[in-house]
Amino acid sequence: MNKDAIQTLISEARQLQDGGQLQEALTKCFEATKIDSGNIEVLMVMGHLYRDLNQPAEAIKVFKFLREHVPGNADILGELALSNLAAKDISRAYDLAKQAVELDQTSDFCLEILGHIALRNECWLIAAEAYQKLAKLHPENPLSYRFWSNALNKALHYAEAAEVYQNIIRIEGMTFEHAYNMGRFHLSARDFEKAKPYFNQAIALDPEEVGPYLGLARVHIQFGDLEAGERLTRKALEIRPDYIYAFTLLNDLKPEESNQKVASLLEGKITENQWEEPLDKAHTHLFLGKYYHKEKQFDRAFKNLKAYNDERAAIFDQDKLYYNPRVMEQNFAESKKIFSKKGLAKLEGCGSDSETPIFIVAMPRSGTTLLEQIIATHSSVHGAGEMPTMIRIFMDLNLKINEDPGRDIFDIISKEAKGWAEMYLEALGAPDRVLRVTDKMPVNFIYCGLIQAIFPKARIINIQRNPLDNCLSMYSCSFPESYAYSTRLEDLGHYYNLYAGLMDHWKKTLSMKYLEISYEDLVENQEARSRELLEFCGLPWEAGVLEFYKGQKAAYTISQVQVSKPINTRGVARWKPYEKHIGPLIEALDEDIVGPLGVKK
Repeated sequence: MNKDAIQTLISEARQLQDGGQLQEALTKCFEATKIDSGNIEVLMVMGHLYRDLNQPAEAIKVFKFLREHVPGNADILGELALSNLAAKDISRAYDLAKQAVELDQTSDFCLEILGHIALRNECWLIAAEAYQKLAKLHPENPLSYRFWSNALNKALHYAEAAEVYQNIIRIEGMTFEHAYNMGRFHLSARDFEKAKPYFNQAIALDPEEVGPYLGLARVHIQFGDLEAGERLTRKALEIRPDYIYAFTLLNDLKPEESNQKVASLLEGKITENQWEEPLDKAHTHLFLGKYYHKEKQFDRAFKNLKAYNDERAAIFDQDKLYYNPRVMEQNFAESKKIFSKKGLAKLEGCGSDSETPIFIVAMPRSGTTLLEQIIATHSSVHGAGEMPTMIRIFMDLNLKINEDPGRDIFDIISKEAKGWAEMYLEALGAPDRVLRVTDKMPVNFIYCGLIQAIFPKARIINIQRNPLDNCLSMYSCSFPESYAYSTRLEDLGHYYNLYAGLMDHWKKTLSMKYLEISYEDLVENQEARSRELLEFCGLPWEAGVLEFYKGQKAAYTISQVQVSKPINTRGVARWKPYEKHIGPLIEALDEDIVGPLGVKK
C-alpha cells in the first residue's frame, strides 16, 4: 500500500515538474517522504526540483544525504557535481565529476557531466578525454564527436580537432556547416593548404553564405596574396552589403580607401539597433571608431571605441569571463616564485640544445609583426608567426599538476622538457637549411621561465612600445575572450603593470640570451636596430632586411598588411589626441611607467 502511494506521488510530482509547476511537485515529494523519508527515487526527484527552483544549496543537502546512504553510486555523485556547479562552486563540481567517472567509466551521464564541467573549468583536455570515451561508447553518435572536437579546439589542438570532426562527416556526410568548420579548424592550425579546399567546398555548397569567403580571404592573406583577399572580401559584401566583419577586413586591407558611405550605413544600423549576433553591434562601433580616427574626429572615434568595448565587456561579464585583477596578480606572483633563479637552477640540463627558436614576446600590439618581418627577411630565417604551441605546453603542465597535485612541479618539467621541445620543434616546421625560426606569439612573455627550461640556448626578444600607445591600440582592436582585460582602460593599465613587472623579473633572472628593444627606436633608427637584432640572433648582416616589406617570408596576419610598406612612425604618439579620454588608463598605470612620458596622473 505504501509503495503504491509513493509511486503515485512520484508520478504526480513528475507530471507537475514537466508542466513547470515546480513548487507543487516539491509538495508531492514532501508528502512521499512522510511515508518513506529515505526513498531514493523521491529524493532524486527532490534534488532535481531544488536545482530547477534555483535552490542549489538545498539540492546539495539532498544529494549529500543520498551519497552517505548509497555509497559508490556514480549517478548520485554526478548529481552532486551538477548541484555544486549550479551553486557556482566549479572547482568542487569538477572534483566530484571526476570521482563519478572513476566509479563508472561507462556512464553516459557521468561522462557528459565531466565533459561539461571540465569545459566550464577550462580543463579542455580533461573534457576532450571525457567526450572521447563517450564517442567510443557510441561511435555513431555525431554529438560526442562534436563536443570532443570542440574541446580540442579550445585546447588549441586544432589539427586533432579537425581529425575528430571527420567522424561527423563520416556519419552525416559533407554539408556546408561541416566544410566551413573544417576550413576554420585548419586555418586555426595554420595549415592553410588544407583550409583552402574546405572553404572552396563550403562556397560551392552554399554560395550565398558569406563566412567562407572571409575564411578563404584570410588564407590568401596568409600566403601574401592581398589582392585575392580583397577580391573575396568584396564578394562577401556583394552578398551581404552590411556585413560588418567584411567591412572590418576590407578596412585593414585598404586603409586608405574612403569609408564615408559605409560609416553612414553603419550609423543607421546602430540607430535601428537590430542585430543578428550580440557582437555585431560591438564590431560596428569598432569600425566606426577606426573610421573617425582616420578622419581625425577623435571625440567621435573614442565614443565608438568605448561603446565597442562596453558591449564586449557586457557579453564577457554575462559569460563569467571578466578580468579578475587579484587572480591575475596571484598567477604572476606564482610564476615569479616558481621560476626564480633558484628554481631555474633546478631545471638546468633538462631541455633541448636547439638554438633554432627565436621567441618574440611583448604585450599584444607592440610591433611583434614588424620585428618578425625584419628578422624573417634574412635568408637563414623562417617566420612562423603566432605559434600557440607554448600555450599548449603550459596547458599540458597544468593538466599534469591537476592529475597529481602532490607531485613536484620541477620534477614534472624535468621529465617532460625534452618531449615538449620535440613537439615544439615539429610544430615550427622549419624548412631545410634554416638556422632560426621566429615565434611571435606575444603572450609567450608569461612563459619565459618555462621557455628557458625547455630551450636554454634559444633567444628571447621583448619588444616594448609606449604603454599609452600600446594599450590604446589594444582598446582599438578585436580580441577574443581570453583578452577580457582589453575591454576596460583601468584593466588594461593593471595588466600592463603586471607585464612590465614580469619582464623586469625575467631580465634579472633568466640566464638565456635575452634582448629588449624599443618599438619607437626601431622605427626611428631602422638600420642600427636591425643590425643589433641580427647580431643578437647570431646571423651575418644582410642589407635586404631593410626592405622587409618586399619579402613574403614571415607568416601573414592582418598586421602584416601594415608592414607590407616601408617603415613609418604613424603608430608613434597615437595616444595624444585621446589624452582627455584615457584618464582611467593613465591612473591605473604605475608611476614609474607613465612618469618618464611626462604624463601627470
